[in-house]
Amino acid sequence: MTLAEYKLMLKANLYREEEAEYDRHWRAFLQMAVKSPVGKGKSQHLRYSTFEKFYNRTKAKKELDKSFNPKGESKTKEESRVEKIIEYKKRKRGDE
Repeated sequence: MTLAEYKLMLKANLYREEEAEYDRHWRAFLQMAVKSPVGKGKSQHLRYSTFEKFYNRTKAKKELDKSFNPKGESKTKEESRVEKIIEYKKRKRGDE
């Protein structure tokens, strides 16, 4: 296994963990939406009106990328090629 393959495997594992964290936050949000109204009487409303206010996924992904690549190092040719292949397969399947 080359170093680039190892880094890509680590990155895939981190993204899998982020996906699991997203699922946990989604379940917590749904649970919270049922149980935590704010206010009294007619002015009662939910603390978080949307899921994005509860869990900012883009911010979480940016922090994940920052922790994986703290110095902002440029990607090797092999890493960028593999990522392009992955994006192509996603578009082909229609996952986006």
